[in-house]
Amino acid sequence: MQARKRDILYAGMALLGLWLIYIERSVLTPFLLAAGFAYILNPFVSILSHKMRLPRTLSIGLVYLVIITILVYSGIFIGERLGRESAELSGEAKVLVRALETQTLSLPDYLQEPVKEIIESTRASLLLAPRKALPYFSTALSKTINFLVFLVAAFYFLKDGQKFIDAWENLFPEDTRVEVEVVLRKINHVLGNYLRAELLLVLIIATLSFIALTLMGVKYALILAVFTGFAELIPYVGLTVATMVAAVVAYFDGVSGLGLSPLYESLVVAAVYIVLDQLKDLFIVPQVLGRTAKLHPLVILLAVLAGGHLFGVIGFIVAVPLVASGKIVLEYALEKTSQK
Repeated sequence: MQARKRDILYAGMALLGLWLIYIERSVLTPFLLAAGFAYILNPFVSILSHKMRLPRTLSIGLVYLVIITILVYSGIFIGERLGRESAELSGEAKVLVRALETQTLSLPDYLQEPVKEIIESTRASLLLAPRKALPYFSTALSKTINFLVFLVAAFYFLKDGQKFIDAWENLFPEDTRVEVEVVLRKINHVLGNYLRAELLLVLIIATLSFIALTLMGVKYALILAVFTGFAELIPYVGLTVATMVAAVVAYFDGVSGLGLSPLYESLVVAAVYIVLDQLKDLFIVPQVLGRTAKLHPLVILLAVLAGGHLFGVIGFIVAVPLVASGKIVLEYALEKTSQK
């Protein structure tokens, strides 16, 4: 009876924690990203601190230095092109919006109003009016502060992560501490492997799509490839959206390295993305992700959509590893219940 009351208490505490995470999701976003960042980098820090006998703080500093160096050199090599493509794409988007405005007049009356609303929202995202400058500045300042919080939080997650885990385990009674440690190790294994595999998958997909788009002579190949890589973080839905975006850009870019008409070029781009998706599912995902999450595709899709609805972009990214962690806890609880 005492054990049952304790289980109910733990379940209540877990639900309370989830509720607090939900209502404070905007504040917790940099900390969640920092935790994921720490999971990805922890093996490299551990190699330096354990195998090379370096102080852990120095190991973290060296890993940060390597990452900053990579980012700086990446910015030098691709930053200028990425900025140029972004500016050109924004300019062409404004031209497209004006063309769509003209075409809207030929639509039936019942379609004109919703199409005009879409065009106006698109125009608002492309134009920065002076009266909106202050909100944009405020947003930029907030994001800068969040980034600094992210860096500091990631540093402490890497430095004192094991202390946090030990402190969490000490909250439980001594007779259940071993069980909690087993569950946390399983969750740590799933989260670490999943996040590192996803990062590698993003790099592979971005590289392959950049090569394919460049060979086809599609404009804005770099920015489309970067978008495609990050879209891969959203299972099932992400690459579909990236395919539509790349096909639309190929249709309106006015350039074809294959000498095709705009319609055929956009269809070829869509076909290439579909082939890339199939190659990813057949060869890349089994090797990179394997069966890390061990979740049914429908469960993954539901988790992603629910995570995006509740937490926005960060929800898309963390939904699958969080559900996989919950599955581990549930399986362990059911196993313990069946043994009683």
